[in-house]
Order: sequence, then C-alpha cells, then structure tokens
Amino acid sequence: MSIDASELDSLAHDLGTVPLRVIPKVKSSVSKGALKIKNQMIMDAQSSTSFKAVARAIDYDLTVGGDGISAEIGPSSSKDSAAGLSGAYWGWSNGGGGTLPDPSIALEAEVPKFMEALAKEAGYIF
Repeated sequence: MSIDASELDSLAHDLGTVPLRVIPKVKSSVSKGALKIKNQMIMDAQSSTSFKAVARAIDYDLTVGGDGISAEIGPSSSKDSAAGLSGAYWGWSNGGGGTLPDPSIALEAEVPKFMEALAKEAGYIF
C-alpha cells in the first residue's frame, strides 16, 4: 500500500516558515497523531487470536531534530520481548504470520486529521 504524502510534504515546507513559537504545538500534534496510530495498532493486535502479545510491545518514539519532528511507531524490543513477533504484520521468511493489518492503514486514516491539526497550528483556516 502506498500513501500519497505530497500534501504533507507541501505542508511541511510551509511549516518551515512558521515562527519558532509554533514548534511546541507541532510537536504536540505529531505526538497526538502517533498516539492514535499506536492505539489503533494495539487494538488490531489485541483482536488477533495468535498475536495478542504483540500489543504489549507497541510504542512510539518522538524525535525532535534539525530535520524536523518525527515519530517512529511499532513493536519495540525495549518495551517488551513480544516485539520479536513483529512478523505478524508481514510474515516470516519460512511462512506464517502476516495476519495483522498493515500499520500504514492506521497511518493513512490519521493523515487527514493530522494535516488539519498542523494547518490550524500554522494559522491556516479550514
């Protein structure tokens, strides 16, 4: 599944001209969006008959740096050893797994809400 991020890229460019006072609000929007995606991934894993344990390992890391603000969302071995079951998303080389919904589905569902929140923070009107 591919996601058209062109509107997000354009918004990101526009946000590059936003005053520094908005950065904490943008960080908050990224964090809220990541939390929603994380929660959807947890619900998906909890509904699995074979891979419920993966839900315990799902987390997100927020990064603020020179390139912007980003979030990495998914099973984390530092949170729980069940992260080793992440083949439940795409399968393993010897078969099995691949039964949990692709995380990009949760991302795609969140993109419009995320873009709206960022645009509001930047002063765009919807």
